[in-house]
Amino acid sequence: MKALVPITGQEEEEQIIEMLRSLPKSIEELIVLHVQDPSPEKTFEMLELGHHHISKYRLEEVQKTQEAYAQQAVNRAIDTIRRYVNILATGIILKGRANEEIMRAIQKEGAELVILFAKKNASGPKSIGKTARFVLDHAPCSVLLIRK
Repeated sequence: MKALVPITGQEEEEQIIEMLRSLPKSIEELIVLHVQDPSPEKTFEMLELGHHHISKYRLEEVQKTQEAYAQQAVNRAIDTIRRYVNILATGIILKGRANEEIMRAIQKEGAELVILFAKKNASGPKSIGKTARFVLDHAPCSVLLIRK
């Protein structure tokens, strides 16, 4: 069974370990997914339209920083997974709206389970964000919510 694990990059190692403890025994592959928000690029584009000049170099610098952050987040999660379990772990980085990209990745990768993380130190309706709520409501497969 394949499981998709969307991450923001803010997950702590303890949360990843808790996820691993909660995994069904049938999981054979974990796909760690990070979706880059394109909004900083759009902000730069809007500033340019408003006659504020933003250099192409600055935009490229922001894009490189986003890409490096995403790669580090995925690598950290995969490294933690590999240290604690003997399961195939791969990473994907996509750009776009997180809820849409997660749904596409579920279909494309053939994920049978999506694993989401609740917000730390939050309870009730605020324990999950808008993207997690969307995935819970619309995923075509089972969803596991990790609360710690």
